[in-house]
Amino acid sequence: MYSIRHMPARAVILCVSLLALTCSCGPRTRTAPNSSTSFDDDPGCCSKYVSHRDLVAREELDHLSEEVIRKAQIRGRRMLGSDICRALDQRLGTGWALVRREVVDGSHFITLRPDALRNPLAGIAVLGPDLSPVLIVDNVAGGPRLEGMHDLDGDDNPEALVSTWSGGAHCCITCYYVRLGSSPRLLGGFYGRNSECGEAKDLDGDKRLEMVTVDDVFAFFDSSFGASPRLPFIYGYRNGRFVDRTRELYSAELLRISEQARADALMEKRTNTMFFSTRLVVEWYGAAELAGHGDQALREMKSILPPGRWNSFRRDLPRIRELLAERGRRIWTGAPPPNLDY
Repeated sequence: MYSIRHMPARAVILCVSLLALTCSCGPRTRTAPNSSTSFDDDPGCCSKYVSHRDLVAREELDHLSEEVIRKAQIRGRRMLGSDICRALDQRLGTGWALVRREVVDGSHFITLRPDALRNPLAGIAVLGPDLSPVLIVDNVAGGPRLEGMHDLDGDDNPEALVSTWSGGAHCCITCYYVRLGSSPRLLGGFYGRNSECGEAKDLDGDKRLEMVTVDDVFAFFDSSFGASPRLPFIYGYRNGRFVDRTRELYSAELLRISEQARADALMEKRTNTMFFSTRLVVEWYGAAELAGHGDQALREMKSILPPGRWNSFRRDLPRIRELLAERGRRIWTGAPPPNLDY
């Protein structure tokens, strides 16, 4: 018998492609992470995509002819229906093309290309069950997607996490949290820059999840990106607002980071290495300051660091404190602030 192992590589690829195009019809469901909510793809064969042949991912639009893109736009409109298309046209104009739609708890999460013929950037629109716009983000380089579901307020109804990426080697990720149900709304979000939205954990056992990530506010601070200081960032949703809970829930970890930097500095002094990198001194002081022990760290640094390094650090101290204070502006409640530096 002639087996697939004897087939040329091109033939194997062609067969796999044909099988993908002839997948079985009917709705498919996958369970959202940590929730009972389901992501329901549009019914129909491979219908979560704009076209079986012409459009499998947004990136392919960049390589398609104008005629094919126009056909894809028409298919997308047919798939979504006139009511949804009307809602999108009101906010985006008529030049958009559909990439993907997911329906979660009655709300429509629609990934699209806002200006399909002239602009390679992407976007995402979240429409409520009544098709009212809950969140529309356009003109991002890529990655607009529904990340998962996390119960941030402890009401047993997980909020949807949507993330976007602005493009660039070191920037920028923005995270949006949407409350679903019959009256969905945007709760707020986190401007992660180079940081991920975070790992969902219940750190204090109150059945409300916190998001555990790192703060890259010191990226390129007197150093390369790879050598930049990094400090923990814990945020959550409490009393109707997004708040920084790092000191409240992570003080022990902050003090461990500060103590480790202090121990490393002492080792450098004993071995006459005397390098005392920016990452070391900023994490030493920054972690202690976030934990409420900044003054103690300054006294220890003055006694351990060589005079030249101590004076250099003192000159940087106002800027370090300014950057630490920016942490509170990385999270917001309600609509995003207008000054996110995309």
